Amino acid sequence: MLSADSRHYLASLPRVARVPGLVLAHGSLRDPEEYVRTDEPARRQLEQLATECPGAGVLVVGHTHRAWLYSAGVRDALDPDRVTRLDEGAPHLVKPGSVGQSRQREPRPLARFALLEMTSEGSGARPVSVRFFAVEYDHRAVRGALRAQTAAGGQHPRAAREARRRPPPDAPAAPLPRPPARALLTEARASRRA
Repeated sequence: MLSADSRHYLASLPRVARVPGLVLAHGSLRDPEEYVRTDEPARRQLEQLATECPGAGVLVVGHTHRAWLYSAGVRDALDPDRVTRLDEGAPHLVKPGSVGQSRQREPRPLARFALLEMTSEGSGARPVSVRFFAVEYDHRAVRGALRAQTAAGGQHPRAAREARRRPPPDAPAAPLPRPPARALLTEARASRRA
C-alpha cells in the first residue's frame, strides 16, 4: 500500500520517461491503461517509438505484469539464466514482469524483473543486453502487510484505482450503451411475431 505522499509523488511523474537510448511507459506510449499483450500491438509500439523517439533502442512497458521481450516480429523465450544480446539496429520492447501480482500462472508467486545493460557511445547510449529474473520472495508477508494496512484504514490499490474511475456524484449520467445488432434483430423479429 502506498501512503498519500507516495501516491502524490507518483502522480506527479510524467507518463512517459525518456533517457538517452531508452523510453519507459506504464502501459503504452499513448495510454498508461493500454495493455500490450500480443505481437501486433508490440509492433505498433515500436513503430511509434521510432517516430517519436528516433534515438531510443528500447521501450520498456509494464501494466500486463507479464515478462517478455519483443523485437522485429520475434517474441523471445525468457530464460532467467541467460543474458540476451540486443541487436544494435533493431528496436526492442521489454516487459520486465512484476513483483507480486504476476500473471505468469505459477504455483508460487515470484518477483519478476529485468536488468537492462546500456553502453554509452559518444553523445548517446544504446542497449546492449537484457536479462530477466524470477526470484522467490515472502509473498505471505506482503499479503499480510497489505491486509493490515487496509484494516487500519488504508485503501487497497485496486479500490483506489476504481474510485478514480468513478464519475463524481454530480456528473451527468452516461448514455446507455447501444445493444448489439443481434439483440436488436432478435427483438424486431419477436415484435413482428406478436
